[in-house]
Amino acid sequence: MNQQTIPLLSATPGTHRELTSFHFGPADAPQKVYIQASLHADETPAMLTAVLLRAQLAELEAQGALAAQVVLVPLANPVGLNQHVLGQFIGRFDLASGRNFNRHFHAFPKLLARAKETLGADVDRNRELIRQLMREALDAQEPLTEFDSLQLALLRLSHDADLIIDLHCSLEAVMHVYTSEAGWPDVEPLARYLGSRAQLLATDSGAQAFDEAHSLLWWQLRQQMPATQPVPAGPTAVTIECRGQRDVSWETAQQDADALIDYLRWRGA
Repeated sequence: MNQQTIPLLSATPGTHRELTSFHFGPADAPQKVYIQASLHADETPAMLTAVLLRAQLAELEAQGALAAQVVLVPLANPVGLNQHVLGQFIGRFDLASGRNFNRHFHAFPKLLARAKETLGADVDRNRELIRQLMREALDAQEPLTEFDSLQLALLRLSHDADLIIDLHCSLEAVMHVYTSEAGWPDVEPLARYLGSRAQLLATDSGAQAFDEAHSLLWWQLRQQMPATQPVPAGPTAVTIECRGQRDVSWETAQQDADALIDYLRWRGA
């Protein structure tokens, strides 16, 4: 396991926060999986699932059983994790700006024009070129706030993944998942492993949430690029809602972590 830390912009002098990620499996593996939890920092069930998942991934790595690179961010929002007002935990919105931590991620507005100049006839080569263009666009960003630096750090960790899993929970709910219509065939086995009770599908919900910041870009490129410059399907991106905020227990968290491991095995990861 390789632990990495990314410093975030300081909101005020004398303070400092950082984002921590854990990297498992071979770094040069042909498949990359990215999993994060509690981007809405008050969604504790997702956080506990990720903590248990970390232990299982470490064990699998020690056994040499991981064929993919797996990047895990158990606490995806150290900013929101520190927000308390009169005893109330505020983890969904940034108190400095009112912005939702899981909305309006970078949309790569110039990537289509650059893709038309860059892509060729080899669809596999085009996958790598698109990821390179994404990486260059992210590297060119200069965040001005702690909020922006957090969103940018998460995208830099995840933009080149083949599978993106974003763990959340609702206020009160059964287990359910969100994904794109194009991504559903790949997500359907995961929904079964999780025992998901509802599946919500949308190509573009209009809010540029974390999962759609990955899947929507590739879908748009596929719609707009000519057949002579083919675009692959892109990554599978899914948001998992781990029931409700009060559904915190070792038993349910372990059940969800086991389901994720089973799904990774099904994918050959």
